Amino acid sequence: MLKNSNVHQIDRIVIASIGLLSILSDGWLSDSLLMASMVLWLWLPEWEAKLLVVFKKTSIKSGNKSEKVN
Repeated sequence: MLKNSNVHQIDRIVIASIGLLSILSDGWLSDSLLMASMVLWLWLPEWEAKLLVVFKKTSIKSGNKSEKVN
């Protein structure tokens, strides 16, 4: 299961990648990517909470399947 710090690092990489793509692009795409990275950065606490719930649910489901096989 991913810990909160791992999810935070993944979010940082995603935000930095979107920001880099906005620098490398031109026109309306650049503006859209920059806005997307800013919105994700502003909603980071809520986004991380939702990601942790999803990761916990998927790890529980995959854990149950592995227990049935053993």
